[in-house]
Amino acid sequence: MTETCSLAVLMSFLFLRIHFHLKLMVGMSILGVYSWCIWCLRPTVFEGGGTWNPELEPRIAHVLNMLFLVLGLHLMDRQVRFLHIK
Repeated sequence: MTETCSLAVLMSFLFLRIHFHLKLMVGMSILGVYSWCIWCLRPTVFEGGGTWNPELEPRIAHVLNMLFLVLGLHLMDRQVRFLHIK
């Protein structure tokens, strides 16, 4: 499920002519819905899942993974926009 949401975020950042604030809002809304699904809708799916840190709960690791992806893509989008303006 994390990979599917990651692909949705990547697809939303692919459109180059859309304003970067709108891309960030779409990415954060996908992250919000994903977090709601993990914590409220289906919490049992991620209880025994894999994580990149053995001390960290898998649900937190998946949400952080998505958050880092959204913020990383936003920063890259800002850099591209800055370079194209000059």
